[in-house]
Amino acid sequence: MVHRDIATSTAVVIVAGEMDALNCGHVESILRSLLAEDILHILVDAGGVRFCDINAMRMLSRVHRDLRNLGGEIVITAPEAVHKLAELMWPGSSPDRPAVFRSQDRCEPEAAPVPPPPRRHVPSMRNLRQSSRARREYIPVTSPRDNRQILERAARLKFELEAARERMLAQARTTCASLAEVHERLAALHATLGERPDRTGAFALLCDDHSHHETADRMRDRITAFGGRTR
Repeated sequence: MVHRDIATSTAVVIVAGEMDALNCGHVESILRSLLAEDILHILVDAGGVRFCDINAMRMLSRVHRDLRNLGGEIVITAPEAVHKLAELMWPGSSPDRPAVFRSQDRCEPEAAPVPPPPRRHVPSMRNLRQSSRARREYIPVTSPRDNRQILERAARLKFELEAARERMLAQARTTCASLAEVHERLAALHATLGERPDRTGAFALLCDDHSHHETADRMRDRITAFGGRTR
């Protein structure tokens, strides 16, 4: 199931069952179609996935890498087994690694069983018509309550995607600010050491402080860029 919001460039894709080499191509085609619709932020709800192999994780990594090039990302909520598989494939931080969060077990309420109709002693032809009518009446269909639960779950997953995105942007802004401060300190250190010749009469450093000032400015520009993506 896919729930998209064109206004915010976000989408929620719900995957259940198995996701392996046999069917991950179908999931990838759905994700690629969202990219074609200018969807940049995708939450893959894999809470109902019973099995996921390396091929499926590599597929998600490819799509995540393409989204990052466009300024977006993939966020995955998955069971413990899928979360551990992601940690084994990407033990450290990597730009190709999508954010994977453990999903919470959610028990959907089940409909109460419908009791069978009481048996009646009627002529055989009438009983045949009654059985045919009963079979038509008890065909399971999706009730409005089920549709409402699906929409509520999609809205909840969209909220979780936005919260995860805000956390990632805040972390990126903090990292860029720290890097800018480090390069400013390096620039001051280089400026001081550059004025002190060593014992041979040559200057201690072959570089100056300009490159560090430029890097610090770029880090500040990134802070502004990440701040502009906050909705």
